[in-house]
Amino acid sequence: GNFPGHRAPMWVLEVVEPASERGRRLCMPATTAREFSIGRKTCDITFPSDDKISRTQAKLRTAAATAPTNGRAVPPPSLTLVETSRFGSQVNGQKVNQEEVPLQPRDALKMGDRLMRILWQPVTICLSRVDETGKALVDRLSTKLGVRIAREMEPGVTHLVMSKGIATPKLVLALARGVPVVVPTWLQTLEAALATCSDVPDVSGLTFVPQLGEAWAQGQEALRVRPERATLLCNLDFVFFGPVTREGTRNTVAVAVACGAAVSVIGGRRPGEAASAPEAGEGEHRLYIRPHAVSELSDDAAREYARVREAGIRCIPE
Repeated sequence: GNFPGHRAPMWVLEVVEPASERGRRLCMPATTAREFSIGRKTCDITFPSDDKISRTQAKLRTAAATAPTNGRAVPPPSLTLVETSRFGSQVNGQKVNQEEVPLQPRDALKMGDRLMRILWQPVTICLSRVDETGKALVDRLSTKLGVRIAREMEPGVTHLVMSKGIATPKLVLALARGVPVVVPTWLQTLEAALATCSDVPDVSGLTFVPQLGEAWAQGQEALRVRPERATLLCNLDFVFFGPVTREGTRNTVAVAVACGAAVSVIGGRRPGEAASAPEAGEGEHRLYIRPHAVSELSDDAAREYARVREAGIRCIPE
């Protein structure tokens, strides 16, 4: 039933209506095949205040998620609504009464006054500056819950885990990409939520944010997820002289792209690209990044760097 090395398999019921509960997200583990009862009383998921929902309204039956190969994301297993009530339910606006209906991610499910969205939510974490106590906790719970641990801040990482907030390249990239930064004990809260089919731990606030040193003027507020960071550099073109081989330069490229900048590499390609980098020119202002060592440049990059300097264009340090 465990999924070491892969994303945690988890179904989520996201409440859309009523407005008073909008955004509430109830999680259901899919590491093994099982059924989850939904109703007004004594069920895995309960809505005690909704008189239009039966004592046991329905069941959600999930198959066990299968661990994929080659590090790919866990595909969603089959999920079936087993409707058993006299009130009936709705799937994507269609009435369902005492029958079984297959469900897909993003389907709309209505029971009584509750309108919910079905979501398939994998969890992949990356670690940065985690202390020994935190590592022991992460090792134990990641195996139990099936949480994948990525070595780097690759696309698809859903949480960065840190014991203390330190300005590492991983942290900067997480902030740029809008990835929540959490302490290791966040996994304990996730474990409890999955065990009781309760609310997914909320990472939009500061509850699970690590402590920061005095050098951070904004304190923990600096680590809050802010979607506006995705457009912070959208009017800029960054031109690098390639090939981009240094880790620090690769991180700079990744942060610039995450913040909306146009990025090109002369005499090379952006990290992760299979083909040559596109021409820069989408932004209003072009900025040339000074290379670390001219001797490491490709012939094309060296010629272009010489032309830029001869033209009196100032290159900024990385």
